[in-house]
Amino acid sequence: LAEKNPELANKCLKAAEEDWNFAMKALPEGGEQDMNIMMASWGAVSSLHLYKITGDSKYAEKAVAFGRIVMACQETSFIEGMPVTGYFHNNPKKNSIVHTHDEHFPVLALTELCKTLPDHKDWINWYGTVVLHSDYYIKRVARYSSPFYMLPNGVFSISELQSRTGSTPRDETQDLVLKQIREGEPLSEN
Repeated sequence: LAEKNPELANKCLKAAEEDWNFAMKALPEGGEQDMNIMMASWGAVSSLHLYKITGDSKYAEKAVAFGRIVMACQETSFIEGMPVTGYFHNNPKKNSIVHTHDEHFPVLALTELCKTLPDHKDWINWYGTVVLHSDYYIKRVARYSSPFYMLPNGVFSISELQSRTGSTPRDETQDLVLKQIREGEPLSEN
């Protein structure tokens, strides 16, 4: 757009920077522990786009901060002896696992960080997070659906589902989800 219509490109850039500034002011005040992984992932990507266009280091610095939040959301241990790890939680508190079709956004954010800032001191950490997700989550869980090697919609925990319902009566959907979890390939007792 910059070559074909520089005036419109400048207006778009100004709007993008204003939107970014507005979003930064609206971030959770509790810090990174209150930020969800999707917010951090898209925050990193949008910051990197602005950094590439403007060269302003404030965007790169914020992208790095978002990248650290994304990494803090990753499960890095083998919980309860499960043979998989490297999946993502919805926040750094790690109190709920990502179970959506958006699971690839954290990997996209970290990959963009690696490509855009190849000399940054955190590069190996971003790369390692992506490799852990690939080798110890994606490749391992795909084996459970052999011979088709389809990826499941995440790791599910019975206790996590039960904690969401609390003392309220479960509805039919929750019962179906529990049934699916119990009929799935068990990775641990939970």
